[in-house]
Amino acid sequence: MGYTVFEASKRGIESKLTAFVPLHTNAEINRLDVTNTTDEPAVIDVTGSVEWCLWNAVDDSSNFQRNLSTGEVEIERETDATLLYHKTEFKERRNHYAFYGVNAPVVGFDTSRDEFLGQFNGWDTPQVIAEGKAHDSVAHGWFPIAANRVRLELQPGETASLVFMLGYIEVAKDQKWEDPNDPAKVGIINKKPAHELFRRFATVEQVEAALKELNSYWSELLTTYSVDSGDEKLDRMVNIWHQYQCMVTFNMSRSASYYESGMGRGMGFRDSNQDLLGFVHLIPERARERIIDIASTQMED
Repeated sequence: MGYTVFEASKRGIESKLTAFVPLHTNAEINRLDVTNTTDEPAVIDVTGSVEWCLWNAVDDSSNFQRNLSTGEVEIERETDATLLYHKTEFKERRNHYAFYGVNAPVVGFDTSRDEFLGQFNGWDTPQVIAEGKAHDSVAHGWFPIAANRVRLELQPGETASLVFMLGYIEVAKDQKWEDPNDPAKVGIINKKPAHELFRRFATVEQVEAALKELNSYWSELLTTYSVDSGDEKLDRMVNIWHQYQCMVTFNMSRSASYYESGMGRGMGFRDSNQDLLGFVHLIPERARERIIDIASTQMED
């Protein structure tokens, strides 16, 4: 529970992508396993990519004359990893940034959507994928993205694993810069929190441990209440899927559906109270916390 697995196979190359958010972590992990099932060596380029928002859904979709000139990125290439940073407006007025990294050296990268997709292309047919080579583009405004291209050389029967991470970082106002006491380094974002977060999940073993912890969390939570009706399908729905979905609804509120688009009314008082009924028996203390949180925003009259 709490993770998704995507599997595909083409021309003797099998791939498996496991995506999840570790507990208490502002990041999404994507573990990719690629296996060469042919009798010949294979060279495969893998590209992981995300498109950045500009931090305000309403403004992003309407205030083009301003927002399309604000995008700012930074590239950090090391021998064992590459991190692409989304630092739009961090220098001017924000205390948060995002990053996208992979635990392997890259043969190329892109941070400009126009360069990556090409003219008139969509995410289904990126130009750099068709060309077989990254453009190493650096976005200045317009539509910033993050794309890391990794080359795998696989012998017959060999499997290679990669860990991609999408992370979000917040820093205190007095810790925004690499060294606030050095005038030469003021304006260079403090990447230490990003490095620490990335290193927590930089190996397959660390990712497996985090996924195991997530599985244990859900197993323990869902065993709080159990029905034995004699009907296997009914038991599965009540004991697993219904309780799981009720917890997702609580965690996400209306953001778990098309009802909340990310730029509308947000959490509703009545709706959020209704959500409590589906999980209060699992974590009553969280139900109490939610009631206090939403009630505190109500007017006395």
